[in-house]
Amino acid sequence: MSQTGFTLLYAGVSIAVFLSCLVITVYRRHKPLRVFAYAFACSTISSLLLAMQTLDNIAVSIIWGNLFFLLSYILIYFGTQIFYENESRWPLRFGIYLGVGAVAIVWFTLFDYSVLWRSLAFALLSTILFVDFVLHFRRYFHAMQPTIRTALLATLIFTELSFIGRIIIALFTTQPASLAAQATALNTYIMFSYVIYSIFWLTTLILLDNDRLLAELQKQNLILEPLAHTDKLTGLHNRNKLYETISEYVEMANRLPRPLTFIIADLDNFKNVNDTFGHAVGDATLRRLAEILRNNVRSTDQVFRWGGEEFLILAVGTNAAGGAKLAESLRAKIEAETFDVIGQMTVSFGVAEQLPGERFDKWFRRADYALYQAKNAGRNQVQICHEEELPDNVIMNGNLEALPSDGFALNPDHPSRS
Repeated sequence: MSQTGFTLLYAGVSIAVFLSCLVITVYRRHKPLRVFAYAFACSTISSLLLAMQTLDNIAVSIIWGNLFFLLSYILIYFGTQIFYENESRWPLRFGIYLGVGAVAIVWFTLFDYSVLWRSLAFALLSTILFVDFVLHFRRYFHAMQPTIRTALLATLIFTELSFIGRIIIALFTTQPASLAAQATALNTYIMFSYVIYSIFWLTTLILLDNDRLLAELQKQNLILEPLAHTDKLTGLHNRNKLYETISEYVEMANRLPRPLTFIIADLDNFKNVNDTFGHAVGDATLRRLAEILRNNVRSTDQVFRWGGEEFLILAVGTNAAGGAKLAESLRAKIEAETFDVIGQMTVSFGVAEQLPGERFDKWFRRADYALYQAKNAGRNQVQICHEEELPDNVIMNGNLEALPSDGFALNPDHPSRS
C-alpha cells in the first residue's frame, strides 16, 4: 500500500475512533469521556500533520504533530484521573511533562535535527508517564474487574512499546536514509501504531465506562434493596422480605430442630377509623401498632407488615402454645393502649405452628383460618389452628397474596379484613 493510501486508511480509522468516543460522550454525559474524546481528536490531528510533512513544512508538521500526540497521551491519563478521583484540576506535573516534551521536540527539530534523539525524548517521557500512571493508580487496581485491569495495563504497555519501536526505526534509518526516506519509514510506523493504539484505548475506555456503570448500579441496588424489603409507612419488613427469608428459617428449624410459629394480627374494625377520622389518623394508628409489636417481641422474632391493617410475626423457636401466649400478651398491651384521636383499639390474632415438611401456603392458611375464627368469635382474642382443625373444604385465599404459582389471589371480602 502506498504512503498516501496508508495515510487515508489511518485517517478513516482515526476519525471513526474519535467519532465513536464522541457519540459515547454525548450519550453518557460523563466528563472523563469528554476528555478522552479530546485526546482522540489530538491524536487524529497529530497523525494527519505527520503524514502530510514534506521538506518544506517539516518543522511545522513534526513539531505540532508530536506535540498533539504527546497532549493526547497526557489527556488520556488526565481523563483516567477524573474518572477515578472526580478531580478536574490539571495537575502541575502534567504541564511540566508537556513543557519538557515541547522543548525536546523543538530543539531536536529546529536546532539540532535528530530523529533518534527526538524518539529517545518521547520514549523517556512516555516511560515517566507510564511509571507515574501505574504508581498513581495502583490503589485503584484492586477495585477494577480483572479483565478491565488487564486491558488497561495491556494498553499502557503497548503504548510504551510503540515508543520503543520509534527508537528502533530511528536507529535503522538514521545513517543510510535521506530525511524524506527516514520520514516516510517513521511515519508509516507511527500511523500503524496509532491505529492499534486508538483501538486499544477506545476498547479500554468502553470497558472502564461499563465498569463505572456497573459500580453505580451496585450502589443503587444497595440503596433500593432496603426499600424493596421495608414497609414505607411502618418501617417493618414487608412480605417480600418474608418470601426471601422464610426458606432459610424453615431449613434452620428442621436442622436444629426447633419450632416456628406464624402469628397474624389484624386490627378490628379498622375501616371505621379511616372512614371516621381519615387516612392520616389511620396511618398514625398503624405506625403506633407497629411500634408496639416491634418493642414487645424477642430479638429473634421477626415482625412484618403483611398489608393494610394486617401484621405477621414469625416467632422463632416458639411452638403454638408459646405463640398463643405471646399473642395474648400483645393483645392485652394493645387493648390497654390509648391511641391518639381514636382512643382504644383491639386486635385479633391467629396462630399456627409449622409442621415438619409443611408447605408455606398450608402453614399460612392455618394461621389465616385461626384469625378468621377469632374474628367470627367476637374479635379481640387469640385463636390457634392445629392441622386437624383446618377443614378440608375451606379455602382461605384472602390474605396470602403470594406469588401466582402459589395459587392465591386477593379477596377483599375475606372475613379477617373487618
